[in-house]
Amino acid sequence: MHSNPQGAVWYPIARFFGMFGGYGIYQINLELVFHIVVGGIGTYFLLSKHINNKKVQAIGALVYSLSGFVSSTSHMIGFTAGAAWLPWCLFFLVQAYEKRKLLPATLLGLFTYLNLTGAYPAFSIVLAYIYIGYAIFYILSQENKKQAILTSLRVGIMSGITTLLLAAPFLYSIYDSLEYFN
Repeated sequence: MHSNPQGAVWYPIARFFGMFGGYGIYQINLELVFHIVVGGIGTYFLLSKHINNKKVQAIGALVYSLSGFVSSTSHMIGFTAGAAWLPWCLFFLVQAYEKRKLLPATLLGLFTYLNLTGAYPAFSIVLAYIYIGYAIFYILSQENKKQAILTSLRVGIMSGITTLLLAAPFLYSIYDSLEYFN
């Protein structure tokens, strides 16, 4: 079970909720509500980067949290976790490129780690494509290509190191069980 990426054994949120009476139906329901709220808050912050109206941001966050995707996949906690961490990953991706500071890139790595360990694996794969696509878009849209490439490398390396350090036990458990898969 520890090497199954869908098992969420290494997901700290599942471990947190499991501390209170085991990991049963009540804890799973609390985790579901937690993910819905976290996704809404993340969407609120993501929208604040593009929309300067608090009411529209709040409505957008509510719409995202209660969207058809979230409500129709709520029985698969890995999908809900992926939907919860996506806006946070996008928010800190944009922050890391705009601010060019260590903290946003580190937080991008943290939220990528939460997505990697908690979400269905396809979410992490698509997220990697989004990161690569954003880096290419950023480089092509900047006048100073050399500076843009350096910024992309800094963001990628810092967030990548953070993700790898946090996810090391998870990644090692997958590596350790590779001999059983063909």
